[in-house]
Amino acid sequence: MTRALRAGAALVAVLVCSGPALPATATVAATGTARSLVERVDAPERPGKPVAEQTGPKAATLTWAASAGARKYKVQIRQDGGSWFAAGTVTTTEAQFYDIGADHVFKFRVAGVNGAGRSPWATSDRFRLQQS
Repeated sequence: MTRALRAGAALVAVLVCSGPALPATATVAATGTARSLVERVDAPERPGKPVAEQTGPKAATLTWAASAGARKYKVQIRQDGGSWFAAGTVTTTEAQFYDIGADHVFKFRVAGVNGAGRSPWATSDRFRLQQS
């Protein structure tokens, strides 16, 4: 995504710093004739491989390493051999799953999202709840 910024008599630049946390923005004003400024924003990088951990008889927590440039994450789940189902969108690197069947094998996948698009998917290993 490319954004062009223009100002009248004053030149204003918006600086965006990205890292593992959400981007921070600062505004800098300068004098002189206004000209176009171009800011390039790329789609996020692939997140770290998601890891599922059982947290209760029918519950699991999914965690992953942050995706550089991501503002939020799309999370999907599927039963072994089935189709991917959108489980939701989160702004952290963790998702909770409740009331999932102990007699099924699941896989999860996560993608980072920002204004420029979506990262490639990161997919977990197969996961099955342990019966107590």
